Amino acid sequence: DQVLRMVAKQIASLVSPLEADGNAVITARYGGEEFAVAIYGPGARKLPRLADDIRNAISEFNFLIRNAEGEVLENGLKVTVSAGVAECLRDWSGSIQENLLDSADKALYAAKGAGRNIVMTCKESEESGFRQVTRKQAG
Repeated sequence: DQVLRMVAKQIASLVSPLEADGNAVITARYGGEEFAVAIYGPGARKLPRLADDIRNAISEFNFLIRNAEGEVLENGLKVTVSAGVAECLRDWSGSIQENLLDSADKALYAAKGAGRNIVMTCKESEESGFRQVTRKQAG
């Protein structure tokens, strides 16, 4: 729970500039260990880079686990992030939310399949289907 709370704080701090620029931003915990970030507005084009910034910040963060008294139980815990990024396409039929979640989920599993700690975008119109965004893969 402590790690998930810190991950949420990291995400919130990195998306706040987009909110300040007038974009509609929604962040949420989605499932057990998954988070979702949705952006509506001109800043949405920055989502692949933002996802990679989140991945990088979290993989470099020194997580601490503390007991109820505040004593450090574990130090130096490292967490990796695999992320899938998708955008709404005008030619989708059916539910935009379902299509968007399905595309992001496909990209997420492509990132996990490519070795984890990677960000992939889902490009339905490209032949390969996915494009890797990650600038630097942390170990």
